[in-house]
Formats: sequence, C-alpha cells, structure tokens
Amino acid sequence: MKNSSPRPNPRLSQNFLVDPNYQRRILAAMDLTNDDVLLEIGPGRGALTKNLLDKIKHLYAVEKDSRLFKLLQEKFKTNSLTLLNKDFLSIDLLGFEKVTKIFGNIPYHISTPIIEKLLDDQALNAEIFLTVQWEFGRRLAAMPNNKIYGRLSCFVQYYSEVEILFTIPAKAFYPQPKVQSCFIRMRKRPCPYQAKNEVFLFHLIQQAFQQRRKKIGNALAGFVDKDRLQMAFVICQIGENLRAENLGLKEYVDLANQLS
Repeated sequence: MKNSSPRPNPRLSQNFLVDPNYQRRILAAMDLTNDDVLLEIGPGRGALTKNLLDKIKHLYAVEKDSRLFKLLQEKFKTNSLTLLNKDFLSIDLLGFEKVTKIFGNIPYHISTPIIEKLLDDQALNAEIFLTVQWEFGRRLAAMPNNKIYGRLSCFVQYYSEVEILFTIPAKAFYPQPKVQSCFIRMRKRPCPYQAKNEVFLFHLIQQAFQQRRKKIGNALAGFVDKDRLQMAFVICQIGENLRAENLGLKEYVDLANQLS
C-alpha cells in the first residue's frame, strides 16, 4: 500500500480500517448528530476523523503514536477538534462528562483494560462503540452455559448492555490481521441485580472462573467459610454441582450478597 503517512507500528498493534464501505457502516451505526460530543480512542491516520467532524459538535481524539499525532495536527486545523498525544489508559476521564459517545478501533492486547476503564468510570455516561477482534466481542456478549462465557462477560454485562452490530473481515484493514473483527455497542445502565459490594462480587466471579472446570462448590472452597458457602447455595437455590459457566449474573449477585 503506497502512502506517505507513517507506516503501522506493530508494537502498538496498529491495523487501520481502510475499507470505505465499513467506514460508512460504522458512521451510520453510531447515528451521530450535531449535538454529540465524541471521544475517539486511537484515530490513527484520521480515516474517519473528517466525517466525524462534519457530523458532531466536538471531537476529542486520543492518539498515543507521536508520528500519527503530528500527522493529525497538520491534517485537521479546526476548533471542533481537540487532539491529545497520550496513552488512553493513562488519561483521567474527569473533564469528559459532556462526552455523549465513545468510539475506537482498539488493539486486542489492551482491549480488556480499555473496556474496564470505560465502564468503571462513573462520570462517563456515554454510549460506547468499539471495533474489537471477533472472538473477543463474542466473549463480551456471551451468555451462561457457553464455554466462552466468563469473568469479563459478567463484568461488562453488569455495567452495560452489549451488542455485536456486525462483523468486519480482515481484508478491511491494513495491515490485515489474522482474524476478523466486529463492531460492538455498549450502553451503560444500572444493573437490574445490585451487588451490596461490587469489589467482593467480582473477586467471587474471578475465583469461580479461575477453576471453571471444577464444580462451583469446589471452585469457591477456601474463598469463604465452607458452612457459610453451603448455606448461601441453599438460600440462593444454586446447585453445588453446577460449574462457573452455568451461573448467570443474577446468581452471582445473589451469592455475593449472601456471602459479603
């Protein structure tokens, strides 16, 4: 691909979306209006930036790669764009309360910490749109009784409604990744099952899935007192022979509330 722009940096897992058809699908899926304030994670070469600026009120774009940051500075000179040459994971999201939508094509190796940061932050009440690897997206949206359902599924679904909007083939990117991707939407909302202690809840879920092949009673043995655990199973009507992937979010919240 001949381009005077900086080449993708493998260390940063850069794969630029170059297919205009999928760029248009992404823009349409976000349903942008001129009242929207958008936060973009990793704008790259700015393939979507101009179209975003034409549709919204303001764009905050966070780009870690200093080469691409300079390119974007030269390419876009407008008051409706604020460029930040920072690592997104190091940014304090206080001050972004007016952001209505968040968008990014995020690298697989830091997808989990980015999503945890976005969902953990109570100040942000924005709709989240992300391009992630297909298998990772499936894990986020997975339901109980599925081998790919796990701790991350529970965490994401506790804080949001997650939906895979469409898949994106590897050939839509440059350079081409080895796997296909998907475009997801997460809508933050209060969980219908409220944990008394969220930290304890996620520690319990992590303990359960660390030994997911074991029956739930054995997987949680040692995490809490055995007698208390058995009593909680009875009260919550959870069979000790079930495994971690058989329990839904409600069962985990009920169990955590009994034990915490």
